[in-house]
Parts: sequence; C-alpha cells; structure tokens
Amino acid sequence: MPKHLDPIIRQAQGVEEVVFQKDVVDTLLSWTNTIRIVGGSLAILLAIDSLLIIMTVVSMKIALKKEEIEILKLVGASPWYIRMPFVIEGGFYGASGAFMAWVIITGLVIWIRPMALSFLGMIPAISVVMGSLTATPFLFSAGGFMGAMLLIGFFLGSIGSLVALGRYLKF
Repeated sequence: MPKHLDPIIRQAQGVEEVVFQKDVVDTLLSWTNTIRIVGGSLAILLAIDSLLIIMTVVSMKIALKKEEIEILKLVGASPWYIRMPFVIEGGFYGASGAFMAWVIITGLVIWIRPMALSFLGMIPAISVVMGSLTATPFLFSAGGFMGAMLLIGFFLGSIGSLVALGRYLKF
C-alpha cells in the first residue's frame, strides 16, 4: 500500500488493523498480464486462421462459378457487380462464426463466474435467475461484446473475400 494512504486508513473509524497483502496483489497482476498476452496472441492467430479459411471457401466458390463469372463479364457487368456477392458471403461467414463464438464465450462466462467469485472469496451478485435487476449490466456488456464481435467477424470475412477475389478474379 502506498505510504501516504496508510495513516489515513488507520485513523478511519472502525479500522482496527490495516493488512496489505502485496504478494497476493502481485500474483494477481502477474496472472492478469499473462492472460492478456496469451489471449491477445491467440486472438491474432485465430483472426489469421479465419482469414485463411474464408479465403479458401471463397476461392472454391469462385472456381465453382467460373462459367457464370465469364458470362457476366461478356454481358458487361461491372467488376463490383461480380465481386459484391462474394464479399457479402464472406462477411456473412465471418459474422456467423463470430456469433457462434459469442454464444460459447458467454455460456462459459455464465458457467465459470460463480466458481471464480467463490475462489476470490466474493458472493455472486447475479442470481441464477437472469431476470433480476442485478443481471442488467452483464446483459448490456454481453450485448455490446456481441455487436463488436459481429462487426469484427464481418470485417474479417469481407477482407478474406477481397483477398481471394484479388487472387482469382482478374479484370
């Protein structure tokens, strides 16, 4: 604890003893930093993996529709008229994958939360019934997390499609 706060806390009414467990705080900070580094690395690797998978799927779709693409070119369709369905499809693949990941992550958080709180010696604030008022902040944050994941998933899927289109469609 910072030395300038110790006398203030000791003089507060109802305080008998001030115990600052520096080793526990340092251990928690170390765990948190490690989890952030590992989580960030995994997120980057999974994003690259998603791009490669979507590029492969869209490339196979392009190969299957090669004749249709040639007909559209002969008729005079613009390059973006031909490309846009593939870009939207890749974005849909990314967004649907992000939604499935959100469902799994949210389920794990709901399942692990009571165990984590009891491990830390805290009483769970959210009851088992999710209709209570105390569950509202969690639902708002889960909804915001879902929106962010959907946007990132759509963006990654669209980028993967554009890369595949650039490699296989020459105009």
